[in-house]
Amino acid sequence: MAPTKNLQVNIMASITALPTEIVQQTCEYLDNQSLFSLRGTCHDIKQKSHYHFAKLFFSVKISFCHVSIQALDTISKDSAIANNIQNLIIGTETLDQFKRTIPERDGAT
Repeated sequence: MAPTKNLQVNIMASITALPTEIVQQTCEYLDNQSLFSLRGTCHDIKQKSHYHFAKLFFSVKISFCHVSIQALDTISKDSAIANNIQNLIIGTETLDQFKRTIPERDGAT
């Protein structure tokens, strides 16, 4: 095995060997994008970091537009995330309201 590949295997093995509590404490310092990246490294880390990922969904806001309702449907089908939702905020705004504020370009409506 090449030295670089061997080093990568050793680092990954040491990360996965960390107790869940240490992984969770590390997650407290990560921004959302870094948390997503960390969770993508392997199944073990994904499980150990689930608590902090689920915290992103403690409060969910939806509005009366198709995309928002689809997102809520997707979240509701993932029991690990859905069980962590503590607040569901339903906004009265619609996509049509936002279209009025977007300047028209190239004659598009």
